[in-house]
Amino acid sequence: MSERVVGIHSGRRGKVSEIALKNVLEHSGLEYLVFELTDLALETCDACLGCLGSNRCVKKDGVNEIVDAMSEASALVFAGPEYWDGVHAKARAFWERVCFMGRHNEAFPLQHLLGVIVGVSGHGDASAAIGDLRAFFEDARIN
Repeated sequence: MSERVVGIHSGRRGKVSEIALKNVLEHSGLEYLVFELTDLALETCDACLGCLGSNRCVKKDGVNEIVDAMSEASALVFAGPEYWDGVHAKARAFWERVCFMGRHNEAFPLQHLLGVIVGVSGHGDASAAIGDLRAFFEDARIN
């Protein structure tokens, strides 16, 4: 595990979620790596149980590579926008997969991470998105 921070955002390229994420990362004083879910054609979790033996998703869309980077990092910053009273679909699809594949056999490969949530909302209150993301962090055992 390194003193690297993984930053992930699920917003539009060059907009508020990305800007907020990069601001937090740059002020961390640590080396960081950024993933933009916008660039991925994320598939949803189908509860196929293909991850049961390995705690790795069988789908090949980039999620495993992000999970590998998070597993090697010491902290995670996730920035996501709020749409319709919750975190939007791309962030939800990502976290459902991460949480589902990490919970089998009581394996929680991200439980060592310190996590920071950055919620973004056009109306100034991203508490629903933050609540959704907090639930995913708790499920993955991210502090």
